[in-house]
Amino acid sequence: MNPEISAWEGAQFIDTNTLTLDATSALLFDIETDFQIVEGNTASLIIGANYFRFNDKFQNINNMGGENYLRLEIDISGVGSSKGALLNIYRVGFDKDDSAKKPYMSISKANYPQTNINALITPGNKSQMNKLRIGVNASNIVIKINGEMLLLEPEDPNNPIPPQFREVGFSVTGVGGGNFLTYPHINSIGFAAEPGTKAIFKDYKILNAGKSDPNNNEVFGKDVGATYAIFKDFEGVSFNQDGIIELGNTTDATLIQYADPSHGSATMLRSEFNTGNKNIAKAKLYVTSMGSNEVYINGNRIGEDWFAPGATQFRETLGYYAYDVTKNINQGKNVIGALVFPGWYTGYMTYTPANFIFFGDTEALLAKLVITYEGGNEQTVVTDPDTWKIFTEVPVEYGSFFQEELYNTLKEKHIAVDGKTNGWATTAYDDSKWSNAEEVLSRDWIDFEIVSRYDRPVRVVENLQATEVMEVHSKDERTYTYNMGVNMVGVPSITVPQGWLKKGDTVILRYGEQVYPGLEGDEPQYIDRYGYKNGKGIAGRILTENYRAAMATDFYIAKDDGQVVIQPKTTFRGYQYVQVTLPNHTGPLPLENVMGLSLSSDELPSGTYVATTTDGATGELANQLFKNIRRSQLGNFFTLPTDCPQRNERMGWTGDAQAYTRTGTYNSDTYNFFRQWMVALRDDQGVGSETEAPGGIGSTAPTYNMTDDTSFANGTTWAAAVCMVPWQLYTQYGDTKVIEENMETMRLWLDGMDHYDFNEEYTYLSSKTDGLADWLAMDNNTPPELVNNAFTFI
Repeated sequence: MNPEISAWEGAQFIDTNTLTLDATSALLFDIETDFQIVEGNTASLIIGANYFRFNDKFQNINNMGGENYLRLEIDISGVGSSKGALLNIYRVGFDKDDSAKKPYMSISKANYPQTNINALITPGNKSQMNKLRIGVNASNIVIKINGEMLLLEPEDPNNPIPPQFREVGFSVTGVGGGNFLTYPHINSIGFAAEPGTKAIFKDYKILNAGKSDPNNNEVFGKDVGATYAIFKDFEGVSFNQDGIIELGNTTDATLIQYADPSHGSATMLRSEFNTGNKNIAKAKLYVTSMGSNEVYINGNRIGEDWFAPGATQFRETLGYYAYDVTKNINQGKNVIGALVFPGWYTGYMTYTPANFIFFGDTEALLAKLVITYEGGNEQTVVTDPDTWKIFTEVPVEYGSFFQEELYNTLKEKHIAVDGKTNGWATTAYDDSKWSNAEEVLSRDWIDFEIVSRYDRPVRVVENLQATEVMEVHSKDERTYTYNMGVNMVGVPSITVPQGWLKKGDTVILRYGEQVYPGLEGDEPQYIDRYGYKNGKGIAGRILTENYRAAMATDFYIAKDDGQVVIQPKTTFRGYQYVQVTLPNHTGPLPLENVMGLSLSSDELPSGTYVATTTDGATGELANQLFKNIRRSQLGNFFTLPTDCPQRNERMGWTGDAQAYTRTGTYNSDTYNFFRQWMVALRDDQGVGSETEAPGGIGSTAPTYNMTDDTSFANGTTWAAAVCMVPWQLYTQYGDTKVIEENMETMRLWLDGMDHYDFNEEYTYLSSKTDGLADWLAMDNNTPPELVNNAFTFI
């Protein structure tokens, strides 16, 4: 089909432009408010409260459970004296040393002699209305007062690290950035007030950060999202239509109050159409989305694909799928509908938290249904705001690859017909409470072609059953961990028997590739560090620290006490161990109730390999290595050839791909998988500039750049994927198509490498040979220049 949107015969991308907020998973955000201290000397905000990880001691690697929050208090009692202003940070419920009475840290001239806090809060403005901005980026907290950043020490003008890569602000966890577990998230928000104090907050709002549209980034405010209504039951709090919140404490105790500002959900879309009494010869559905989609016709799911239309370099290319739906179309009235969720398009992506909502703030669906009647006449149904409706209070309240799926069955009543949750996509459903769809425009810098994909979609390739219940469980016997036997990529499918849940119960699923060592029989160093006598007391629990900033947790809210199957559908996990918390049942699930659906763009290999050695043991190790390789391929061939399926990365690294391409072909038919990935690599090839040659290839494909790369990326071993992947595919399959498609791309890169001479003497060597090179080498004795130039000659 023509790659231009005109080929979709008037179809438009539709959904809603209204933003949603999942406060539990939000690790990147800004809070803005004006504040004024009217009586007393302090004003306080609460963020990050009621975080599930700290509510339960068993979920917290610091072994603390109970009330938890972060309180930021501005204290002006010393302003005008040598004491000066104070910013007190109270951390509660994170660690055993936390206290609601004693600050975790106090930013003042006394504690940080070079801070600028006294230039920000002065005798002249201390009682006036001031602007406060709290920016949180994966545990790093930046405070601005009246537009100026609060510094603990002056900026170093000679700092060689570019500003965008500097660690700024402060952290209340001891670490910050995407390589670690993160805190605070937004979670619940509110206020604190000491006895006898009164403060005014004006225009309090929460904003999306990352790559959000500055003209559409407010997710909570006076009239936005959950609105100030979440504060209506707070003691001593009042608010008005002018956006002013007044907080006064006339009691003898400190008031700490907070509420959840989350709102919205994934979007369901539907449209009705009529075929009359005509006989249908054939019907074909073309569908894609900015985000991922599941499509339904007359209550039936179309296709077996997960996360369609897959990942591409969305700046340049958007894939689509086509389905034969002849058997799904009825004479007379019909309904077509879809569930749309973030996928690879919105939400968090890569190890850089600031890439949040990189390609778009909201998702959108594009579809064209072509019905051909006997006799040759056609009817076309397309997505447009006039004939489609949307609903944003659906059971999937949030779905994210990195963070969570939150499925709330209490909302199934809004979409079900006669108890069937696909009823919303049938003619029996009443959509009078649904809203009109809106056109959703792509970002200004996105100009994709819409093309059919070559590769196999992500599908279920294997059903696994848990092999054991792990010995370590919560003291209340409500949280147990189950071993799936292999490191799998996919989702759990967990059957909870009737009577084990009650209305409103929240089931929590967490994941780990390993459990913490330190039990009896483990190495002494681990017993000392994680054991229960002298260590942290977490041995045997799931290890989540290697997931870094990916929360990798799923929630299921029960509507009654009936038997349920919990199976996320808007996310995927990389794990061997799944931890299940049932809040009102003691004892583990039967193993047959804990299943796993393995997902992949690949297929299970059909070949076998058996190594036999005279000592036996070496052969067993080789056989296990072979199994591990195939398991890794199955899990990491996931629309892209990724480096990992579990943490906040999951990127298409060029070095990994070129090194493994040939091996992969022996395990399964990978021709079209890599052929598709080469589309992203071509899309990301550098275009050059007046000073740089065109043809550069970066370390990942797709990259996260808003414009074509004008530089020529350094490094041969990784960039050589542009030549090595097509060559290996041609060598194995003998099909010249992959060479023809990439010949110009290969030539541009080779010419570019030749353009940059090493020096006047060695002109046949390239100077563009730094970079990642022999990544993860066992030692540092192999310089990048040697590895890269050797690779060039090969």
